[in-house]
Amino acid sequence: PAAIEALRQANANEALERRVLSFSWTPNGRLWIAARLPYSLTSMVLGVPAPTKRYLADRRFAAFDQVTGTRCGQIAVGEQGTSFGYSTFLRVSGAEPGDVLLIEFDLEAENAYLSLTDEVALESDQSES
Repeated sequence: PAAIEALRQANANEALERRVLSFSWTPNGRLWIAARLPYSLTSMVLGVPAPTKRYLADRRFAAFDQVTGTRCGQIAVGEQGTSFGYSTFLRVSGAEPGDVLLIEFDLEAENAYLSLTDEVALESDQSES
């Protein structure tokens, strides 16, 4: 019991890592979300920010590699805003834990464009828009 309590306290004292770093709209009307990749990339699930749920919930988007234009599966967003379907892109792009995944949702065409970036590039992109 003492070991379990010590583990419980250690977990409670650990700061929760914020996965979603930012979100906004591109000049051409796409909704973008930037999220830090977790330690385990297999079967990654991402909760979309609450203000974006009304645009994304209960929808499916054809996924494309933003750099190569290659189709890489389908991103699905559930009714509660839980999104999944990133595994193919993460595998072929060589993503690593801690990388930043940038997702641009074209709501009209029902496409999602995926790319990897870092926080420095993300911050400079935000300051330019």
